[in-house]
Amino acid sequence: ITNIYLLFLHFLLKYIQEVDMEEIDILEENGEIVGTTTVNEAHQNGLLHKVVHVWIVNRRNKLLVQKRSDLKEFCPLMWDVSFAGHIKAGENSLDACEREAKEELGLNIDDDELKFLFSIIENFEEGKIRELADVYILHKDLDLTDLILDKNEVEEVKWVPFHEFFVTCMTKKFVPHEEEYRLLKEVLK
Repeated sequence: ITNIYLLFLHFLLKYIQEVDMEEIDILEENGEIVGTTTVNEAHQNGLLHKVVHVWIVNRRNKLLVQKRSDLKEFCPLMWDVSFAGHIKAGENSLDACEREAKEELGLNIDDDELKFLFSIIENFEEGKIRELADVYILHKDLDLTDLILDKNEVEEVKWVPFHEFFVTCMTKKFVPHEEEYRLLKEVLK
């Protein structure tokens, strides 16, 4: 068991280092790219950077939410957007959406399935984490048993009816995207 545990720790640390060392663009408040850095540096120094958030909605008026892995440094085991992630340096947001869908959920999507909703600047941990999120919606009926969850990223997923989501999303069980939730509610009316 000790060898298996050590091997697991080795791969876990390697994964964390890869994510933290991923190159991303640094932005001005107006969205202009002013340089590149790593995810780790951006989070340590409060540098504004881009991410994507994709909300999957089915025909039964339910949103797919994911519970973040307990391995996540930021908001572990909290419910969050269907899938999300950092936009790599030089990457566009649609390509990041396709990549993150595959990485987190094992889901293949095409950019023509995505509908852009809005962009929003979010600040977390007293401004240490500053993100400009491009927010999309994806209308798709999914069988959750067909998804392949990356356990380094996602603990579990579930469908939540709109009315239930907009009551519970403001609790401490969810990542605090308060303004995004408010804007999403307006879109889904």
